[in-house]
Amino acid sequence: MLVRAHRQVAMKVLVSKLTEDKSGWDEPGIMKLLQHQDLHSPGHRHICHLLDDFIHEGPNGSHICLITELMGPTVLDIHRNFHDGMPLPLVKH
Repeated sequence: MLVRAHRQVAMKVLVSKLTEDKSGWDEPGIMKLLQHQDLHSPGHRHICHLLDDFIHEGPNGSHICLITELMGPTVLDIHRNFHDGMPLPLVKH
């Protein structure tokens, strides 16, 4: 699967231990399974969908990289902008 659209996406890089010894749960497999479920299910639009995945070879080993839809602000954005917690309308969105 190759993403070629010009849009913002999110990338999650898993620690190499999960990639190399398969000791972690299968996040890419679960996301691929969810992606092909009933598109008309009421909860389908609330699931973060996998757009692409690949393995990056880095100095600390192999890392699974997941490319997903951009879902909203990052944890760092929330920490910087909402010292007393996120406003309820933003949480609901």
